[in-house]
Amino acid sequence: MLKKLKTVMASLQQLKQNKKSDNEVFSKEELEFLLQLISESTFKGNDVQLVFETAVKIQKNITNA
Repeated sequence: MLKKLKTVMASLQQLKQNKKSDNEVFSKEELEFLLQLISESTFKGNDVQLVFETAVKIQKNITNA
């Protein structure tokens, strides 16, 4: 599960860096899926801050969607 989440987070980072088109936006359903995935995962101490910040950003995007 953690490996899957790291893959998703790496993809998010890559999208942020590439940002070629504004059409590459996550739907509310996709964002809710990511939050659910995070909530069901276990993290090491050194990952907790990044996971928390990512979850906050996802929640803000859901709220604004």
